[in-house]
Amino acid sequence: PATVFPMLIKLNHAHLSKLAKDKPGAATNRKKDIGEIVEGIDDYSKHLSLEEQGLFSLGYYHQRQATFSKSESQETEQGALK
Repeated sequence: PATVFPMLIKLNHAHLSKLAKDKPGAATNRKKDIGEIVEGIDDYSKHLSLEEQGLFSLGYYHQRQATFSKSESQETEQGALK
């Protein structure tokens, strides 16, 4: 993580810049999400145990599903307002 995360954050900025041009609201939401995640990290360990790798993967997929669930509930709410 100590080697990979700084690189991911740097690449993230490039992707967010592109997203901000096309969908500024989506870029703002992603920045907030990333800020919340990074805020909870005090330091990056050099290695993750197998158990920690599993927890990381599980957290990734939980967050990914939560994002999809938010999108679906917003679409449902917008449909009800029409």
